[in-house]
Amino acid sequence: LPKRINEALLHRIVTTEEAEAAPSFWSGWGWMCLLGLGMIISGIIAWIIAATTVVLPYDTAFLCITPATMESINNRLLPFMSHDRVTLAGTMISIGILYGQLGWHGLRSRLHWARTALLTSGIVGFSSFLLFLGYGFFDPLHAAAAVILLPMFLFSMRDRIEWPSRKPTNV
Repeated sequence: LPKRINEALLHRIVTTEEAEAAPSFWSGWGWMCLLGLGMIISGIIAWIIAATTVVLPYDTAFLCITPATMESINNRLLPFMSHDRVTLAGTMISIGILYGQLGWHGLRSRLHWARTALLTSGIVGFSSFLLFLGYGFFDPLHAAAAVILLPMFLFSMRDRIEWPSRKPTNV
């Protein structure tokens, strides 16, 4: 009850004040929309790789075996790798859509919960790249995507101004 009362009072205060202009594209939310677009493009590239090549040169270099040898070890291995990469691609596309929408509807409105969700997701997501390095495996495509997308993430998180929601509560 106290939370709902506070939200209603805050809404009354916010709606009586003059609304501030929406932040510019480059203040943070635009970078998140670009990051979302980058994730979608990266997911499409991963999908194309999964549908065609499956095994990349750095995969064979790390494993020290050819795709034919992988096939002879277990004939389900290459289809599993393809499935795994298609799943990664779908996840990347989904995250890209989510990031774009949270950037457009959340960061542009400077909502605290949207910034917190994106910050948490970005920290976990970008730090997961270090797991590859822990195994001694370096994925150049993953590294290139991280190098391109990390600055977009950092630029999107630099705007620290947060506004309360201007939508009525308890409706």
